[in-house]
Amino acid sequence: MGHRHHAAMHLVWASILLASLPLVSSDSDDLAEANIGRREAYYAELINSPEDDVLGRLDAPIAFKHMSKAGGRFLTSTLQDIFGSDILIVADSAESGWLLNKTADRKQFLLGSVREPCDWYVSMWGYLRDSLTKETCYKKGTCHKEAHKDHPLLSPYIQKGQKLNASDPSPAGFQAFLASTIGRFTMNVGLVTHLFLENYGGIGGLVIRKKRKQQVPVDATWFEATPLSELAHAPDCFIDQNGLSQNLRSCLKQYEAAGGKVSWKKVKKAMKKNEAKLKKTTKSKQGTDKGEQWKSTDRGSCSSYYNDDAKNLVESKDSILMKKFGYSCCAGASIKTEL
Repeated sequence: MGHRHHAAMHLVWASILLASLPLVSSDSDDLAEANIGRREAYYAELINSPEDDVLGRLDAPIAFKHMSKAGGRFLTSTLQDIFGSDILIVADSAESGWLLNKTADRKQFLLGSVREPCDWYVSMWGYLRDSLTKETCYKKGTCHKEAHKDHPLLSPYIQKGQKLNASDPSPAGFQAFLASTIGRFTMNVGLVTHLFLENYGGIGGLVIRKKRKQQVPVDATWFEATPLSELAHAPDCFIDQNGLSQNLRSCLKQYEAAGGKVSWKKVKKAMKKNEAKLKKTTKSKQGTDKGEQWKSTDRGSCSSYYNDDAKNLVESKDSILMKKFGYSCCAGASIKTEL
């Protein structure tokens, strides 16, 4: 599958494979300069990679950090149309640390994206299923022997003795995915909260003990007592996936109020262009843009996949994230935040 098509899966996988350099935290000029140097080196590494992990200038006045399954493709395309290279876009597959941590001299107005957790799990499940069932190895039953075999989100579908069926589009199929995945990687929060904190909270990815291949869950007990504005890579404005265009306009108004320059003529043109792409049907295997699909195959409503047990599971595991954004299960956009 193309590198953009599997970016959502690549995010968690990259977290296992890539080692993070610790930020140097000190008030000394020498250490501050070292942090800036590491930021420049990490940017140079990513901007020259074939994966499009980073787009735009490092010193651009505005930046966007993409979170998987939270409107990232629409936002990336729209923001590029508006700002060109004058926005730093960091893909979901790239680590936030060196590029977006204020300790490393990040001065951009930072945009982030977020999605109601119950809806997020349905979207991620559909995306993984759509992606995997198109793979030749899945049709042959050989994915457990190939590059996908150790992927943390795919392994329940493809490992020998697999318990999940990627060809099952039913609510029961979703509920089996949710139960097997939601709490595998973090000891006290669900997967969507883990990825939120990986993008904006400064935690590393999934940690593996290399010798025994044993997962070490991440401890995120600190998140409940930490305001969103105090996260290590805290966005200046969050764009909720439900109502992308309206929420993006609201964030751009905040950016303008903070001294940023916005061409509202370009905003209008970019919105019209990318909203049209977003509305196109995705039933065709050709997708909507250069062979890519912006949305997974048509599915039922969020609530149609949840029974009481599944709803209670998300509300328990991802309760902190839901509370901070004023979410309720399958109810759509956030009502309020602590920002």
